[in-house]
Amino acid sequence: MKQMFLALLLLPVVAQPPSRRVASPRIVALLEGARIAVINSADGSTLAERSLGDTSRWTSGWTLGVSPSGANVFVALVARSEKETAVVRFDLTDYSVHQVAVLADSIAYPFLAVGQRSGRVFLGSEWGFRIAIVDPRTPANIVRYASGRDTMAFGPAFWFDVSASEARIYTSYHGGGNPTVEGGFRGGAGVDWIDISKSPFEPCKGSKMQLVGTRFPTTVGFGCGSAHGRMVPYGDGFVAASGGPMLHVYDSATVEIGSFRIGLGPRNHVMEFAVDSVKRVAYPIGPCEGAGGVNRVAISNPANAETAFAPLSTVCGERIVLSQDRRTAAVSSRDGFALFDIETGTTDRRVKLSAGIRDLAFVRD
Repeated sequence: MKQMFLALLLLPVVAQPPSRRVASPRIVALLEGARIAVINSADGSTLAERSLGDTSRWTSGWTLGVSPSGANVFVALVARSEKETAVVRFDLTDYSVHQVAVLADSIAYPFLAVGQRSGRVFLGSEWGFRIAIVDPRTPANIVRYASGRDTMAFGPAFWFDVSASEARIYTSYHGGGNPTVEGGFRGGAGVDWIDISKSPFEPCKGSKMQLVGTRFPTTVGFGCGSAHGRMVPYGDGFVAASGGPMLHVYDSATVEIGSFRIGLGPRNHVMEFAVDSVKRVAYPIGPCEGAGGVNRVAISNPANAETAFAPLSTVCGERIVLSQDRRTAAVSSRDGFALFDIETGTTDRRVKLSAGIRDLAFVRD
């Protein structure tokens, strides 16, 4: 027996292969009421929910941004007076909340994006296309710029983003904004941008204004590119929703290089989509007030622009985001979100949250 035991000790040790289990990504949701939640995408459980600020003073902005490392999420909180904006950092390692900067600019910056090269935080106004740039490492040195757009004509903004190179900051206008005192409407649809690689910064030069209406003549701004809804930086240009059956792709000079049918039916006012820039595929989504549905649209080949096909999924919603591996999509609705497989269109689960969702994002573990 003793000899057998010694023989076992002399056997070579075989290393065990590393586990192939992949941690499920978390989903961060910016909620109404200045709150933020973290959800486990594997089972839909809430890992954390935190207040971002005093709700008697602050309300949630419209978008969030993830840091290049994936360790932090940045959010803009807008004062109820709409004359201050707070930049808040949410630490994903311990779920703590930290105030980065407060901008008392007599306007609000409800839109936020994070540059994936520099980690800088870019803020955008709802009207008139004004921006502010905050570096979390030196938050006292805030860069501000006003494009000079007429605040009565350009807005309200629908989306805000920064290009991958961080050379351009984009905004898209929803159109049909707040009624004027005369009973007309202000604000036109379109895409505007500011080139921040130049000194001084330079807004795009193709932006235009137009007098519309007969009973209540109103001047509205239409930006430098055509759009109605979301825009996504893509290559040297961008992809834009039209509010109708097409997505449009533009180059850096705002020349349309492709127009693609989304195939979601006529009863849809489609303003929202996501883009997989690696596979060069867009995923437009119809709102729940319409016919809904999600589709997969190849935006690399203009020859397929008129191809008609059945929707990938029947899910509907107001916002769609893709996971880092581009296999799963999260679609938000009024009280939660749905997760579905973007290859098969199969809905994995639906998750309800404590408040309405302003924005959401996948984050790496």
